[in-house]
Amino acid sequence: GKPIRLGLPEDLPCECGEFQVDICRDDGRPDAVLFFRWLPSVKLDYPKDLRIPDSRHGHSSAQVSFSIPGDSWVVRHNSQRIEKGDGNSYSINLDSTQDRVRFTVTRDRAPETETVIQATVPRLRWRVGDDSEWKSQTVSITKDSLVYGKPLVLHVAPCDWRRQYYYEAVLQRKNGDEIQERMLECKSGWHNLGLNSFYDTILTEAAESILKLRVSDVNGNPIGDAVVARFLPEVHQERPSQPMKPLKGHTAAQPVVIGGHGRKRKGKGYSAREIFAAGFDLATACQNGMPFDKRRNSCHDWNCSSLAAAKKGVERAD
Repeated sequence: GKPIRLGLPEDLPCECGEFQVDICRDDGRPDAVLFFRWLPSVKLDYPKDLRIPDSRHGHSSAQVSFSIPGDSWVVRHNSQRIEKGDGNSYSINLDSTQDRVRFTVTRDRAPETETVIQATVPRLRWRVGDDSEWKSQTVSITKDSLVYGKPLVLHVAPCDWRRQYYYEAVLQRKNGDEIQERMLECKSGWHNLGLNSFYDTILTEAAESILKLRVSDVNGNPIGDAVVARFLPEVHQERPSQPMKPLKGHTAAQPVVIGGHGRKRKGKGYSAREIFAAGFDLATACQNGMPFDKRRNSCHDWNCSSLAAAKKGVERAD
């Protein structure tokens, strides 16, 4: 069909505002709807580059400023105080916890011209595990809380949906030596990383270790980095109340996992959850040649049954 052409502002019912265009078929039935806003001119100024917080103090405040030419404009905002400058210039201050500002611009005594404007300051934030609050300061995690088989996920949100970023998690010693690194995966708009892959390295370090997040753009140019977590010393692994004796040559069958397209296949090793469910501790399992896959967090009944059968065989032998 022919392209739709709108003459702005002559085809509009009023000089500015929010409008809806219904796109219909030849028989008059609606096919699509187009929404848009129109203002003759507005100059909006606010930070558009991703802001990396200071790991100790978090984000600093930010300012959104704008100006509208002409007279008889009414600007409203519900929560923040709007400061009026020279002429028709305005500014709104956002504290460290606020990323978005939303305000309306209306011609005086013309409510039909009301136009909503929103600006988002892109700020890097993160959260770890079940914490629902997005952080901009370093999170302290005791090594006692790291349990094999219990997932701990790092979630990262840039508050900027217009640009793409790459994130790399780097585990470091306190002196800056890098120990291990992994890239975060993007899923449903969020970047995530299961920290279970760092457990072995973290738990073998006697001193405090640091998890740093490196941020780069799509071309690989570095933007900045932030310390998102500290892993504090003192580790106590979860173990059964009565550890098993060595298996004296008894071994469990090869573990079976679910691969692509839901098909079962042989796995590289049992997960920590499966080993604990059968009453083993990791030391006993590894000592007796049971394959252990530290990267897998799933727990399948058939693998638990296989381990339980091996345990019963040992008890009968004893």
